[in-house]
Amino acid sequence: MASVQRMANGAFRVQFVMPDRSRSSLNLGGVPERFANKMAEHIDEILHSRKKGYPLARDTIAWIRELTPEIREKLSAVGLLEKTSDIHLGPFVRQYIEKRTDLKWRSRNNLEQAAGCLIQFFGEQCLLSEITDAKAVEYSIWLRGKRGLSKATANRHTARAKQFFIHAVKDKLLSENPFTQFKKLKVRSNPERAYFIDRPTYEKLLANCPNQRWRAILAFARIAGCRIDSEIKRMTWGDIHWQSGKVLIYSPKTEHHEGQDKRWVPLFPELRAELELLFEEHGKPAKRPTQSVFGSSPEDCKNLRTQFTRIISRAGLIPWPKPFVNLRASRIRELKETTPAWKVDKWCGHSGEVSEEFYLTLHDSDFLEAANVCAFSDELIDSHGIRPSEYQKENPAFCGVLDSIGYYTNVQVPLRGFEPRFSG
Repeated sequence: MASVQRMANGAFRVQFVMPDRSRSSLNLGGVPERFANKMAEHIDEILHSRKKGYPLARDTIAWIRELTPEIREKLSAVGLLEKTSDIHLGPFVRQYIEKRTDLKWRSRNNLEQAAGCLIQFFGEQCLLSEITDAKAVEYSIWLRGKRGLSKATANRHTARAKQFFIHAVKDKLLSENPFTQFKKLKVRSNPERAYFIDRPTYEKLLANCPNQRWRAILAFARIAGCRIDSEIKRMTWGDIHWQSGKVLIYSPKTEHHEGQDKRWVPLFPELRAELELLFEEHGKPAKRPTQSVFGSSPEDCKNLRTQFTRIISRAGLIPWPKPFVNLRASRIRELKETTPAWKVDKWCGHSGEVSEEFYLTLHDSDFLEAANVCAFSDELIDSHGIRPSEYQKENPAFCGVLDSIGYYTNVQVPLRGFEPRFSG
């Protein structure tokens, strides 16, 4: 148990026994007695936490964060706290990203963007221990406010910040993660960014493609429902099975799940037509199974979104959000209206839950179609008490002209006729 002693010069000293049973002391100088007593209490908590292996109490964590650099240095010198003088935010996050050799380039890029936001807000030389729960909340507000990110993107950045600090806690650089307070950071679908690309629009896009390669890319997105560009850049002519009517798709996004590194999609007639033209254009090299369909270099499938945006504008259309994702979502919705859902999920490489949340959204056409059906439902009664099924069409040829005005074809003229009741 830590004890407080007053020395001859009036200064205070805290004595305590370390977990290895060695005695140690901490000279506090001319501080108030209540400060020395509080110091002894928290030193006891730190020592018990080290001995028993349980987390520090929240009030002790808050106390440590409020310490001056001089006191913190003294506690570090006697082994009560980790030395944090060289643990700065910038070097820490960059070192973490460098160690993650298991990441794909897109995941690495996402972490780098999140690290950039952290450094922009807190500063390159900010100590990890200086980032408190309150400052983490301020960072989250800043992402949505001055940084101008959407709620979904801000949640992703906050989740990645939480990931960085989980590693810091595991590495014993911190005792607590200031981002643990953020719980509901799962990415949700945003209906406002959903856009349905119908067939006439798709045909208009095809007509404005600069070459056959681009027509095939759009066919894989809108007709096969593939993810662009990740699922086409490794594709070879050997992956296209003309006789069996299917295409082998490699899926980097889902390959970390067992058995989901690749899948088969049908060689739909519209897709086959575009691929046959591209095959003829490639000529003799296309006959080699290992020949790439869309380019032998990874650079050939970069900046596709920028080029696609130009195609959209050239077609006289306004670019929509998530251009390739909405092409894929449009096809998934289209297929699910005519094909069993389990087949569509297998072809497109996702679960039914993901499909319902991110790809199946309502559009204006759904409401128009539903309104058209309901308008002739027997459950409806008009203002005259007549059901639609009771409407009579004694002269079908004549009533057909008046179909657009509904029940008025059956309304009887009053006995008084058309003339006004009073003259003048």
